[in-house]
Amino acid sequence: MKATLKLGVIALAAMSVNVPAFAANLIVNGGFETPGTPGNPIYGAGSDIGGWTVTGDPGNAVFYLETAYIEPGITFPAHSGGFSVDLTGSGNTSPNNGVFQNVATTIGARYNLSFWIGNQASFGGSNSIYYPTPSTAGLLINDALAGNFTNADETSATVNWKQFSYAFTAISANTKIAFLNNTPVQDNFLGLDDVSLTAAVPEPATWAMMIMGFGLVGAGMRRRNKMRVTYA
Repeated sequence: MKATLKLGVIALAAMSVNVPAFAANLIVNGGFETPGTPGNPIYGAGSDIGGWTVTGDPGNAVFYLETAYIEPGITFPAHSGGFSVDLTGSGNTSPNNGVFQNVATTIGARYNLSFWIGNQASFGGSNSIYYPTPSTAGLLINDALAGNFTNADETSATVNWKQFSYAFTAISANTKIAFLNNTPVQDNFLGLDDVSLTAAVPEPATWAMMIMGFGLVGAGMRRRNKMRVTYA
């Protein structure tokens, strides 16, 4: 019996050590820092942006922006790092402009998707007339619309970044994550940056409850063993 209890203690210790401190990002190039090409190039459908495949307009789907990019009186900083993407392309050419990526997933596992949507102000610099509406991105999981996510917040003469999240259960061993432009055609900016996909892990409280449960089972086993010894 003592050997059994010792093995239980060792197993609990191993579980406590192996609880993940953080989950790895399954998205490749979530911050669009690759390829890091200067000069704000425009990508057409079928192009690759560091692991992201571009879709939409054949020649003008995605605008790859340096943080240093400016227009008269307006700045376009990335949410973090040196680069982000504008899913309207140059002039909002198509509602199907966007990027997608296929990610290896485990069937039945839960995943948390986080991303930042950028909205350019409709006031401020002289070019602000080109950004009159909120920015809306359509999120597709395996080509099915999971929802439209709109950032209507504004910061004068620069990009306002807002974080969104979406949780889902994988139904296949490979999951397609896509972001498409759903911003009205009269608005020429829909920023996307810092996309993260992580496998859901139990909260610390859940791990604590599990360990306590094992502890109670062990205590019950010890009590039963003592009773057998007393009345033998």
